[in-house]
Amino acid sequence: MNISVVEIAVFLREIKARTIVSLRAKNKKYNLYNIATKFGGGGHPLSAGFSLDITPAKNAIDKVLEILQEEITNTT
Repeated sequence: MNISVVEIAVFLREIKARTIVSLRAKNKKYNLYNIATKFGGGGHPLSAGFSLDITPAKNAIDKVLEILQEEITNTT
């Protein structure tokens, strides 16, 4: 995959009994702040984050991708 075509990056990391999620975007086409607030987090349109009481991180992926897909669908 060519990194230049990536529009949104999602980073998940486990810290103790939580999964920390960081979201980054290239442009304001997608508002990551809106996604983060749905999980009780915050940030800015291009950079936002939140934490989940879900571990391991692979168990949080489906929940995060579901909300991310909704944002992408509603934006395009």
